[in-house]
Amino acid sequence: MDRPRKSSISSGKANPSRPRYLGIEVAGTSNLRFSPPWWQSLLSSFQPPAPSPPPFRVIRFDRDRAIVEVGHRTVPAARAAWNAIVSGPDGRSYSVRTVRSWGTLVGAKAWLRGNARPLPRAVR
Repeated sequence: MDRPRKSSISSGKANPSRPRYLGIEVAGTSNLRFSPPWWQSLLSSFQPPAPSPPPFRVIRFDRDRAIVEVGHRTVPAARAAWNAIVSGPDGRSYSVRTVRSWGTLVGAKAWLRGNARPLPRAVR
């Protein structure tokens, strides 16, 4: 008997353990470099209040852009929390916004490379 082929999407339902990759951008900068500790502290400070905040991890960054890994079910909360006006490392105010999310890291890396700048690895 031939079995039906299993599609890559399977049943079309989201796997709750599957990570999503969220692109975040700081607007209004002019070659100001934001470090991994700054990204980590910024995103931690805007976590939605909960008994246990959803985990996230800064995967890669490039000056004013970052790719953040979040859980599939926490993308809406992360988007809501991470669109804000923040104080940068130089003391000036900057607008931080989430750009979009991807199901694979490939699409997120392509977005980050959009300005043809090198991709430094984030500190883990």
